[in-house]
Amino acid sequence: MNNNVCCFFGHRTIEITDNLKLKLHGIIKKLIIAKNVDTFLFGSKSEFNTLCLELVTALKEKYPDIKRIYIRAEYPVID
Repeated sequence: MNNNVCCFFGHRTIEITDNLKLKLHGIIKKLIIAKNVDTFLFGSKSEFNTLCLELVTALKEKYPDIKRIYIRAEYPVID
């Protein structure tokens, strides 16, 4: 089985609605089931990332093999 990775990045502030949560939950679940996504990458500086982390964490109860990985958004020096 091929393993795939999904990376979330988005706006710092968003309007979080029940409809948005429902749509994202469905998309993430489909990625796990249909696309064999088993690794999810998250940053820390946006409400969108936080929302996606919450949804993936909830799905982890049903799909315990999925992994959640924090990606640091800042580097001390970039030329």
